[in-house]
Amino acid sequence: MEISSALNHTSGPGSVLDQSPKIRRIMSRMSRRTVYGMISSTEFPAGVAELFAAYSLDAWGIQQVILDASKHGRFGKWRRIAALFALGHIRADRIHELLSTAIYDSDVDVASAAASVLQELGDWRSAEILASALGNSTLPSSRIATNLDQFPMPVHELIRPLLKNVKRETRFWAASLLARYAEIDGIAFEVSALIDDEHAPVRKAVVDTLAESSEDIAVTAARSKLDDPINYVRSTAVRSLGRHGLRTPDVTFRSSIAGWIAPALSDGDWIVRLAAKESLVELGAAAWRVVSEQLESPDEFARNGAAEVLQNLGVIDWTMGVLGSGGNLNPELFDVLARSLREGGQEMVTAAVERSDSEPMSAIDNVLARLKFVGEAAG
Repeated sequence: MEISSALNHTSGPGSVLDQSPKIRRIMSRMSRRTVYGMISSTEFPAGVAELFAAYSLDAWGIQQVILDASKHGRFGKWRRIAALFALGHIRADRIHELLSTAIYDSDVDVASAAASVLQELGDWRSAEILASALGNSTLPSSRIATNLDQFPMPVHELIRPLLKNVKRETRFWAASLLARYAEIDGIAFEVSALIDDEHAPVRKAVVDTLAESSEDIAVTAARSKLDDPINYVRSTAVRSLGRHGLRTPDVTFRSSIAGWIAPALSDGDWIVRLAAKESLVELGAAAWRVVSEQLESPDEFARNGAAEVLQNLGVIDWTMGVLGSGGNLNPELFDVLARSLREGGQEMVTAAVERSDSEPMSAIDNVLARLKFVGEAAG
């Protein structure tokens, strides 16, 4: 495209219009609707939109463009949207005033355009307008939250006050948006104040955000939600603790975290049990002993889950390997192996035997015989 090529060889839109009469002539034959359409289009490089924005101001004057951006009738919303983009491209003096009105417009397309221009402007005043609109605009809060999350400058100071907003949806997005700022002084403490919020999605967002913080209060908050009445809050708490465990170099503390998570293997909801199993496996060797304690649980889910975790941790293969190579296991490990295979059933036993190619196998046969699996495994 000639316009795009010209932009690559000049210092800006104004220079193109001044230096290329041909381009100006081409644009002069276009209707205002066409020019405005080029300004708001996402199909061309940003420089093309800026060039058409500069032309619109040159052709019709800034007052006309401001008028177009101020309001619209039944059929004029696209003109208004394009005018907002045009004024945003040149950072017109009144652009924030116009956008602060447009973002609350009853027409979602107009409000959406305003949010996009505000993010593109990327200055503090634009961030203030977006933060104020969160939960109050005709736009879905998720859309404005995305604009704030992708904003080109830190906006946590504008989001922090929203944690106390009376609207639960706004509190949810405030807690969620602060995740990227969780290590800033005071953020974790302020977010944790919502750990017992009446709205379950807010509690989940709090736990999620605190998972990004290394503050002690983050671990305390996650532990407190292990018995939350809502399953997805409990599963989030489990995974949050797992992430804290992965970050610590303290093996003893990691084992403690595994101990807090392990009881969730008996949770009544599968998403919580899955979170527990996956988190315990991620915690590695520090988890095996506390997991093995669940083999004695009266709950079948807990016993089966523990056997699965121990298998995925490599405990089953390791103990089978020791026996298969003629080594001895202490009573604790022998008992863990036996209980795991019993809970895992024939499928786990067969798989374990197939993976163990060491000799002699007599010690393994003895274990399987005790479990009454030896004939089935061999077959």
